[in-house]
Amino acid sequence: MSVRYSRNRRGDCFVHYKCPACATALRSPLVEIGTEDQCPDCSRPFKVPGEGSIEKIRAQLERELDEKARLQAQKRQQRAERLKKASSFVGDAVSRAFSDTNEEERILVKDKIVIGRSVRKADCLVADPHVGETHCGVFWQENVLNVIDLGSQLGTLLNDELIEPNKVYPLNENDVIRIGPAKFRAEGRSIYVVSNAENAHLACRGLSKDVFKTNGGGKIRILNNVFLDIEPGNFVVLLGPSGSGKSTLLNAMCGRSLASHGHVLFNGEDLYKNFERLKTRLATVPQKDLLHSQLTLESSLKYVADLRLPHDLTTAEKNQRVEKVIREVEMVDLANSAIRTYSGGQLKRASLANELLANPSLLFVDEATSGLDEHSDREIMAMMRKLADAGKTVVCITHNLGNVQQYVQKLVVMANGGYVAFIGTPTQALSYFSISDLGELYTRLKEKTGQQWAEKFASIRGPHNRKENAVENQGIIQRSPTSPMRKLKTSLRHCYTNIKRIVELQLADKMSLAVAISQPLFVFFLIWIVFGKVSDDPGAGNLNQISNGQSVLFLVAISSFWFGCSNSAKEIVKERQLYE
Repeated sequence: MSVRYSRNRRGDCFVHYKCPACATALRSPLVEIGTEDQCPDCSRPFKVPGEGSIEKIRAQLERELDEKARLQAQKRQQRAERLKKASSFVGDAVSRAFSDTNEEERILVKDKIVIGRSVRKADCLVADPHVGETHCGVFWQENVLNVIDLGSQLGTLLNDELIEPNKVYPLNENDVIRIGPAKFRAEGRSIYVVSNAENAHLACRGLSKDVFKTNGGGKIRILNNVFLDIEPGNFVVLLGPSGSGKSTLLNAMCGRSLASHGHVLFNGEDLYKNFERLKTRLATVPQKDLLHSQLTLESSLKYVADLRLPHDLTTAEKNQRVEKVIREVEMVDLANSAIRTYSGGQLKRASLANELLANPSLLFVDEATSGLDEHSDREIMAMMRKLADAGKTVVCITHNLGNVQQYVQKLVVMANGGYVAFIGTPTQALSYFSISDLGELYTRLKEKTGQQWAEKFASIRGPHNRKENAVENQGIIQRSPTSPMRKLKTSLRHCYTNIKRIVELQLADKMSLAVAISQPLFVFFLIWIVFGKVSDDPGAGNLNQISNGQSVLFLVAISSFWFGCSNSAKEIVKERQLYE
């Protein structure tokens, strides 16, 4: 019986063989060598074959995997060098990057397998916080492979269509199942793990943005026909003078403000049409740090975890996620210090941690290093490059160019009027604009209009991206309907979390707490001074006492209402930007 061995990227080792009776291709974990098993097709019992000790086989597989990875990296490098020699300078600047993709791993469905997040409850793991503990099941019944969503919060996609919970769907050959960042393909009695990575490929197709003039007189275009591809694992920076459309482009790409024309594609899917499902894969770090300065970073992140992460995560799992994110942004030593004591660079790290908590595949950062010193700027740029090298796609806006050339993989240079003047690496930008330092870029952009720069780049870039896209967006994000019961449960859970956070904030801010306590006492004292004395006239005493008592009760009621409204309004103002 021919036997071969394999090891996947997670480190799981398997033995591959054929049934001695019907020659069905089978696979078993390496640790099951020598144990009794049964063929799922002919039901004949047999022992799982294998030669040598399990430790030696595993060591050999690790050596083979390292050698295979080395050869693949060498092939990619050779291919990139051939393309570089064959293509023009700017053509190479816009060529697609070569990103690693997971090899297809076959999983034979003997009876039923459960796909999910839980190590204890799932047979096939998808390590993502938004994936349910037991997200969906794939089972073999009456010679048909079927899939069922087990009531997950994120949902399961079958051929890009959201399936109903707890309903069985038969699978045809080559049907694709999507669960968060993971993708599986059905074939026969098996499913193949096509991708279990967090790759995020973003594409802009003819993005344009029109706004009304402030003084009337129609619309003005502030973003013009942007075609852009951002490959997985890239660190991309948007550069350009003020008013060139950088923030408009960033907001259009992340769905905060829709473009008037064109499309944004996230891994080939229309972001605007599928925003409700894809929003967990995106995160935006705004220019202003939206953090509660009275809380510690650890406490703040725990509240964010309660609000953003799925409710089926245990407290221990959420705490583990918080600890991991704090380590990622290198803030372990300051995790239990109040955020108000942080420096500018540390605040930006805390803001990054706030967004990384939900484990997004695509991270947008607005004005990543605004107002930071040179050392803090370098630290933040190095951290974002580290996140990109770890597999996340990072897009940011910056005006500090000192560390761009060292850490950034791709530049998108915007010119006045919302035109794209250049897309490429920092080194290629120096050659394209004939400058020796990126600091000279803004001076060079003033030499031509935005349209002239766009036309020059388009003439070299190629005609395929110059086609005007006339598709007009609806102007709204299409959201999937949510059941009233789920809305109620979510609202109650979030209300409880917010009340806990507000109580902790009030207790941490001693001055505001003192004002809140003394305010009603002071008003009570004024009411008592004005209305606390009744008339001495014996003939009208009862009437004056009744009138006086009604006035006091009325003022107490109005004061109570006023205190409630004013304090609530204050909290709403403080939380509004964070909520948005």
